[in-house]
Amino acid sequence: MLDLTLSKEQQEILAKFLDDKDRDAIIHQWLKEWGLGPLQTRVITRILLPKLVKYLGQGGLEVLQWLDDKLKQRFSAYHALSEKLAQAVLFKITRAKTLESLIVLRNTVSQHVDPEQWKVLDQQTKLWIQQFNRLDLISCSLGELKAPIRLQIDQPKLDSCQPSSRWLRAYNDFVPLLGRAHELQQLQFWCNFDAKFSWQVMIGEGGIGKTRLAHEFAKVCRDTPWDSGFLDHAALDQLVQHDQFANWALMVDTLIIIDYAATKLESLKKLIQQCVRITRDETIQPAAKLRILLLERHAEREQGWMKEILTTGEGALTDDIQDAWQPAMKLLPPQHHDTEQTMQEILQATLTSWEKLQKKSAPQLPHFSTADYQQLWRNTSGRPLYLQMAALHNCEIGSANQFLTWRSAMLLQQAVERERGYLRKLCKAAGVPMTLLERMVALLVFSGKISLQHPYLFNIIRQEAENCGYPQTEPAKTGNVLDQFLADANRADGMLNPIQPDLIGSVFAVTILRQGAGLQKTLQHAIVLGGETAWANLLRSTQDLYPIDDLALADWLIPLLNHQSRNELWQIAGMLPQYSVSLRSFSVRVYQALLSQSVAEDLPEQALIFNNLGSLYGELGRHEEALEAVQRAVEMRECLNAKNSGVFELDLGGSLNNLGIRYDKLGFLEKALEATQHSVEIYERLSEKKPNAFEAYLAIILNSLGNRYRKLGYRKKALQAGQRSLEILERLSAKNPDAFESDMAKSLNSLGGFYSELGHCKEALKVARRAVEIYERLNAKNPDAFEPDLASSLNNLGLFYSELKLHQEALGAAQRAVEICERLSERISDRFEPDLAMSLNNQGRFYHELGQREEALAAAQRAVKIYERLSGKNPDAYESGLAMSLGTLGSIFRGNEDALAAATFIRGIQVLSRLFFRMPMAFDHLMVKLCKAYFSCCAHAGQDPDEELLIPIMEKLEALSSESSAADSN
Repeated sequence: MLDLTLSKEQQEILAKFLDDKDRDAIIHQWLKEWGLGPLQTRVITRILLPKLVKYLGQGGLEVLQWLDDKLKQRFSAYHALSEKLAQAVLFKITRAKTLESLIVLRNTVSQHVDPEQWKVLDQQTKLWIQQFNRLDLISCSLGELKAPIRLQIDQPKLDSCQPSSRWLRAYNDFVPLLGRAHELQQLQFWCNFDAKFSWQVMIGEGGIGKTRLAHEFAKVCRDTPWDSGFLDHAALDQLVQHDQFANWALMVDTLIIIDYAATKLESLKKLIQQCVRITRDETIQPAAKLRILLLERHAEREQGWMKEILTTGEGALTDDIQDAWQPAMKLLPPQHHDTEQTMQEILQATLTSWEKLQKKSAPQLPHFSTADYQQLWRNTSGRPLYLQMAALHNCEIGSANQFLTWRSAMLLQQAVERERGYLRKLCKAAGVPMTLLERMVALLVFSGKISLQHPYLFNIIRQEAENCGYPQTEPAKTGNVLDQFLADANRADGMLNPIQPDLIGSVFAVTILRQGAGLQKTLQHAIVLGGETAWANLLRSTQDLYPIDDLALADWLIPLLNHQSRNELWQIAGMLPQYSVSLRSFSVRVYQALLSQSVAEDLPEQALIFNNLGSLYGELGRHEEALEAVQRAVEMRECLNAKNSGVFELDLGGSLNNLGIRYDKLGFLEKALEATQHSVEIYERLSEKKPNAFEAYLAIILNSLGNRYRKLGYRKKALQAGQRSLEILERLSAKNPDAFESDMAKSLNSLGGFYSELGHCKEALKVARRAVEIYERLNAKNPDAFEPDLASSLNNLGLFYSELKLHQEALGAAQRAVEICERLSERISDRFEPDLAMSLNNQGRFYHELGQREEALAAAQRAVKIYERLSGKNPDAYESGLAMSLGTLGSIFRGNEDALAAATFIRGIQVLSRLFFRMPMAFDHLMVKLCKAYFSCCAHAGQDPDEELLIPIMEKLEALSSESSAADSN
């Protein structure tokens, strides 16, 4: 090596250089000339400065010296490499002689350097640079240069010969990211705020653009001093399992993006715990920032994988994890200036990109009216994936006249046919049976990404070949074609990657697997290959395909539970979403299977199972089973909380609220109120200690409390509880609108009823409209979760329109509610028949108000029939509904058939009387309404009322009248 002992003159030059404001820029330029990438130049500049200071014999730059020392400890090759590279940089500086010539050197390599000396040094420098270019920051911080742990940003790989659905993969950037400026600003603000460590989840339905947005943001961060990118499943596992993981520290500000987060729960918990530990350490300087962005379809604070992370660790560690968490960022359809313009921009950008790739003209985008855009929105829900698929399909057929005819299900099927066509060509060329290849590709959609060298793969191919009737097919030959079809163009890692985007893959898999025999065996093979990932893909696909009638998947899953261990069942339970119509019955079976394998002595586990079973039974309309399960959960959690001085207080509060709901459904209103009040007391205490963690829970429980008060006739108390709930949620929503939308809609829905009970009809209508608007947005993105809530909210809206004599608007809302409930009831009758009966009752009432007697009778009679059947099974829960529907039917008979109307009203009074005497304040309004109508009909029909039945009722109503002012004052 050259002798670089510094003369006094050289030391002066170096000192001036280190003080120069362009110092870092100059070093950046030199490193780029030597071949270092942009991220490495930023890091190596930091590394070189303490080396250069050393040549002055000074101890400055202490912050950077810390980084240098850490790297020397953890990366054995680092010291020699950085010394040599520093000497090469120093050689440039000292040969430059003056600071003025340094500026020239930013654009020249050897202008002021002896050519022979530079030739020797440059050859060595290139070798060192090759080492540094392979230096990955995470691997380096673990002390292992070759560790395959790196943040990845895949590069576009567009091939005009591939099926067009391949172009839509997130990393291909086929269309510029449009309508996401607001979301990018949100993410940028999140990265830049002061906290050393923060983590959050971006949630949204398939095709909404989560991965695409995250990919774009990672590239944006790479253009700043941030290390950023995706950490895949294998790299994440290797990181948290590395023997130096406890010593892992950050070198620069870092953004880690993890997709399909629910499938990586155990590794994620370890990662986030370590992130908290290293960012707690005040001795580590410089204090680099760390951000973790998780991508998933759903993330509920109260249950599942999100709750698992939020409650991981112990004591202060758990608190710090919760403090570092930012509420979920819920991704909506993109919007630039307005919805119509954004959809137009996405369609036009797709046509333009197709032209460039195919080198031929695309169809011209038609001029769409507002009504056309509304139809396009109904077809695609505004999701970029569907819009791009619609544009691409019109390109392929050579006409843009059919944009408005393609619905999402049709677009997906067309994309599947393109994949099948491409696969058919490969099969023909390789001589492999198409049936077998399609089945293996479908299997891999559910298994997830696997290696071509997976020890079970060829054996599974052999079994699938026998099942398809091709036992002589060589597995290796089939594997080669799979490799051609599914190998990732971005990486030469021998991995088979499922069809993407996910929605296209799911439709492909279900389309293929439902055609042949041996379905359950194929799904078991997918689970053998993919394990937890396979289950996550199956659950995701079930929800994605729920709106598509011909592609139902839920019935395929239940038999698979027979082959799962206790630990595997818990993994599945952790992936279940809190709200999902399509997975309700399956979720019950999961917890029933867990209960059969649970240990009686493990009270926390048993309490969790019973609590969740109670909620699920309730969602399915099995209210007695729901109450029994939740009662057991409360007993267990009260015992646990008493023994562990408040450790289980949060869980107990949740179960008590659940118990209140179960009592309410069965008509035990006093018990429901008592349980809910106890729950509120717990959440009040928790919220006072940690408002950021528990205020949202408190708002939800206050809404429940309002509903309990309302049913017992405490109308002012109900309104106060509802207003307080909404006030909390509005305050929280101002900080993070997307995170609290569904809770806000639920609170608004209840508040409308509270206002209505007190006669504040305009206020009731106002909040009900807000609730419907929110549920409309949520349902557009995820009907599987929010259709029932939208129907309930529409029912309320119709009632409030009716109270204000807006009868046509009332009927419109009721008709929409009936349409939704009809569809839901066809799929899960036990759960949604009560909702259908309520909607039909309202529809009948509003038809009657508009004078449409035949339509009114048809709807009301259907409602009565449903309520009669339901109340026969569960009178406590449904007799009030039956009485209400009889009242509506009687009103329709009045005037034309007064005798029949009177008979209908008296029957309603008889049905309601048992509940009325048990809980008079809950049913006094309905009883008064029925009695008045009955007396009126008797008078018109010239018949005497049934005094024996009515006298005790009238006496009770008179007593209540004198008590009502006292109740309202409370």
